[in-house]
Amino acid sequence: MKNATIFIILFLGNCFSDDRPLSIAILDLDANGITIEAAKTLTNKLTNEIVKSGRYEVLERNEITNILKEQGFQQTGCVSDKCAVEIGQVIGATHMIVGSVGQVGKTYLLTARIVDVATARIFNTAEVELTGDIDRLLVDGIPDITRKLLKLEATTPIRARPDKTISESMIKFKLEGQLAGDLATLAGAIKQDRVMKNPYYEIDGIWPETGSGADFVARVSFFILNIEKVKVVRTYRFFLEKDWWEKTNEKYEKY
Repeated sequence: MKNATIFIILFLGNCFSDDRPLSIAILDLDANGITIEAAKTLTNKLTNEIVKSGRYEVLERNEITNILKEQGFQQTGCVSDKCAVEIGQVIGATHMIVGSVGQVGKTYLLTARIVDVATARIFNTAEVELTGDIDRLLVDGIPDITRKLLKLEATTPIRARPDKTISESMIKFKLEGQLAGDLATLAGAIKQDRVMKNPYYEIDGIWPETGSGADFVARVSFFILNIEKVKVVRTYRFFLEKDWWEKTNEKYEKY
């Protein structure tokens, strides 16, 4: 069984009837037919989508982990609603998000539900079914289920230009796979009093590249600093032969 990674989110929106802020914790998506690493990447993407919505405040994971350790609570194998409720009671969350991702042939099913900690009842549920490569879950599935689960308005996803050698969704999937780690590294390298409470990133664009030896170039904005209207902008290059993205430069910009 795998460890449940938990994120507490203070719900600042209005899709619940209570006027007071509600706290929501997200458990790692349960993996059925896919690797645990892929499930963790999808969970990170789900968390990032929630942060980018601008309607939630995400607390540090270390704070939650410390609370559970102090209470002697074991997280291993926590995938059921009952276990999620128990964790919610320990950490003081009012709601929990539990989900799973499964595969049958070339079809993937992504499910998620919100569980009320006080009543142990399912508050809302959503699912997304996709056929094709697994990277479609990252590019289309997670944003779609986030909108359905939290009743957010649909937005137009950023698309990479197609390439005859590798699919546009795979190009973005490979970039997304390392951005969460880069975000944490950037935030850790900056004095903590200058880091905003909920750092996040946005992919500004991905384009075919010519003249530098790379096949694609991407521009990514990291919103980390608590200085008003200042962001960290990185440029990445992708090499088909090496099958990886590398950072080429970094700068600060106003927005």
